[in-house]
Amino acid sequence: RGSASAAVRASVRTPGPTARNGFGSGLGKAEEEEFWGATPQLGAIRQAAWSRGAGSWATLGVLILRAIAVTPPEYQLPDIIGDYASLNFFLSLVGMSGQGKGLPIAAARRHIDMGVVDQINIGTWEGFARSYVDWQADRAHPQGGELVPIRTSMLFVCTEVDNLTAIAGRNGATIGPVLRQAWMGEDLGAGNSTKELRLHVEAHTYRATLLVGVQPGNEGVLLNPKETRGGTPQRFFWMPVSDLYRPSARMRPSKPPAVEWNPPYWPVDVPFTPGQYVI
Repeated sequence: RGSASAAVRASVRTPGPTARNGFGSGLGKAEEEEFWGATPQLGAIRQAAWSRGAGSWATLGVLILRAIAVTPPEYQLPDIIGDYASLNFFLSLVGMSGQGKGLPIAAARRHIDMGVVDQINIGTWEGFARSYVDWQADRAHPQGGELVPIRTSMLFVCTEVDNLTAIAGRNGATIGPVLRQAWMGEDLGAGNSTKELRLHVEAHTYRATLLVGVQPGNEGVLLNPKETRGGTPQRFFWMPVSDLYRPSARMRPSKPPAVEWNPPYWPVDVPFTPGQYVI
């Protein structure tokens, strides 16, 4: 919760003469230069973000999100404690209204081509499971039917955290448990008297990524005491939309060459546990 609260607080500080960009990472200029100058790839990401008027940290977060979204669910963390751990990834972009939370999304998409990334706006929590499987009726036998896989990966988007609040208030829906289950790659779905709604997605057979735009003052749906005790905020990677050192529009750098990226595949000469690609 500490990192999440810090990200929210940083976005609402008033930095005086640099208020145009607001506070970003909280790092000093030398520290930021050290980070972004560590590799040519990181430098290109910041250049791509700044050339489109986007924040560098938020753009980096979206790139990580998209890279994980196209990584097959078979890739997992080892079972050092308990079971295997999913790579599922949740991102919060924190910024005031009008700071351009959509800019880093566009900058990331234009800078690195990761192929097709299935994406959908969140409508209901029940839609989490329905994004991966659906019920196919048997016309010859009305009482029959089966669950049919649709896809293995989905990037869920909620550009305004207020939408999560609206979903939570609809018919007493719960946010935390579903998010935490999806983040861990656990079984999705719930029992229902209607077979068409009795959807089930087995653990570690799907990739779930989530992007949420958070405006300071509206973050209570994720940072309230109940969700904090349950560990919901800790599942998110919090990134500021504002960028303290981003140049003005007149001083924007040129756009770097676009990059094509392909998801990793396990080397044939490296052993792995059957059914699991443990990284």
